[in-house]
Amino acid sequence: MKTLLVLLTLCAGFAPAAIAGGFTAREATRTLARERGTSWLDRIVQVGGDKGMDQPGAWHIVASNGQGGLQEFFVSTKGIISEGPVPAGAAAALTGPQISQKKWKLDSTIAFTKAEAAAKKAGIGYDSADFRLRSPGSGSTPVWMLQLNNPAGQKVADVIVSADSGKVLNFVAFQPAPPPPPAPPQSNTQQALARTKEAINRGTASLGRGLSKAGGWIRRKFSPEPQPAPVPYYEPSSGVAR
Repeated sequence: MKTLLVLLTLCAGFAPAAIAGGFTAREATRTLARERGTSWLDRIVQVGGDKGMDQPGAWHIVASNGQGGLQEFFVSTKGIISEGPVPAGAAAALTGPQISQKKWKLDSTIAFTKAEAAAKKAGIGYDSADFRLRSPGSGSTPVWMLQLNNPAGQKVADVIVSADSGKVLNFVAFQPAPPPPPAPPQSNTQQALARTKEAINRGTASLGRGLSKAGGWIRRKFSPEPQPAPVPYYEPSSGVAR
């Protein structure tokens, strides 16, 4: 019985982490190291993923290429699915200190459960999470930054979690404006009126074109033949009388 109680206690302690599953950030970096070499791990400046429910379907890893530029890798359970240099327009927003692998101790599953607990404590519901792992400064402890979104994709909370201790460093809740209600469907009468108006507009435009053509024919039929323009009195360039 005592052994059973110990096991139940241990299971209860690990229950929050068991809730979060899926392909994690650590697994994505291991895939990068296996397929492109371990040297990339010490050059990572950001690990991110969007629309996690609870983990994203793919991770976006950004690393220094060692030549002053950035290289990006999109990694899923199938391996590296895309890679290439970071576009110049996006490089400024992604540039930052390299993430210390020794100080990155907590995976994205733990970051998610910490953010989930903070949101539950604040009474905030959400539908998905966007992840960003970055280092605030050179050699500093990296942090997980999670954005929690409602079903409409609007941000409802920002959560910052230490990637070393798991402590929630900051929590900010938001009250996004509700999306506008959908327009009510038109009744049969409104649809009939709309079709009638469209038909009238088409008929009016057609009649206008017909009258324009008729007017042009009348003008050509009864107007005198145009006379040639008189010879100008002054030379355009010199202003001297001819």
